[in-house]
Amino acid sequence: MSTPLTDGTKCIFGLRFNGEPLYLLFIESDADLPHRSLVRVDWKTKKIETLVGLVDKPTNEGFTGVYTCSLPDRCWGDNDKMYFHDCQKLYKEIMRLDVNTKSISCITSDTEKGVYAVFDVFDGLLLGRYANPAQPMKIFIAELPSSNDGFKDTDFCEIATTTVSISDNIKWEVLSLTREDSGGYPYEALFVSPRVVESLPPLIVSSHGGPHMSSVADFTVWTACFIGLGYSVVFVNYNGSTGYGQDFMKSLLGNVGTLDVNDVQ
Repeated sequence: MSTPLTDGTKCIFGLRFNGEPLYLLFIESDADLPHRSLVRVDWKTKKIETLVGLVDKPTNEGFTGVYTCSLPDRCWGDNDKMYFHDCQKLYKEIMRLDVNTKSISCITSDTEKGVYAVFDVFDGLLLGRYANPAQPMKIFIAELPSSNDGFKDTDFCEIATTTVSISDNIKWEVLSLTREDSGGYPYEALFVSPRVVESLPPLIVSSHGGPHMSSVADFTVWTACFIGLGYSVVFVNYNGSTGYGQDFMKSLLGNVGTLDVNDVQ
């Protein structure tokens, strides 16, 4: 006998079983927007339960919602806690979900912001990667933190890194932007520039596609090359970008070509 996991109007991704008692956890998405929920099925009773729902308007430093469409093949620290990475504003963070309490938290360091990814979780260890606009990707391994703690900078043991050091030549910052006549919400941009300049450098403005996608504070070769040539680059997460809540994405509906374009300008 088959058991439908949705009402037929949603998409599901990243199905993962955990241990005992046996549960199936998956990502669920509506058809119109890439803002997702985390759902659990009790494999014995077939009861379906939403663990993490949509976030309409996150607080300033709070959880902004689930946007990923995949989970690591091995994502369980134990039967109760699942680890994955997801977009939270301009960053990608390591997230921990307690499936019993339904609490989800960001456990990456506040002092090492950038883009994290979880590759594997096994035997109390997490294998992942980290990068930022001035730091090419490095691979690390770390012990899973205790239930109430997050990672500290000293928890990461690098096992592979690039041999090129360019951090002395690149600086980056996150800009908070507001337009009084926008009709939308405050938004953000990532500004990457040469660390030392003699005059105001020429500017390259980059806007992501989608429109419901986002730019993140990752390292890219083309950005580093332009910085080396003396340019600055700004990446704009205009109204409609992912990583900022449901209302932020919905603000673009009916305003494509005006709200997003004016935000970038």
